[in-house]
Amino acid sequence: MTIGVRSADELQNLLKKTSVKAKINMSAESKGETINHNIIGEIPGKKILR
Repeated sequence: MTIGVRSADELQNLLKKTSVKAKINMSAESKGETINHNIIGEIPGKKILR
C-alpha cells in the first residue's frame, strides 16, 4: 500500500490533531511465475480488537 506525498502530508497533519482509523481490504492471487524486485513495506500502528 502506498500513498502520494500530498496525501501523506495531509495525513500527518491530521494525525497531529486527532486519531485516525483506517480499514484496508487486501487480496492476493497467484498468476504463475514471474520476475519480481524486492518489495518492502511497513504499516506501523496497533491492532484494535472489537
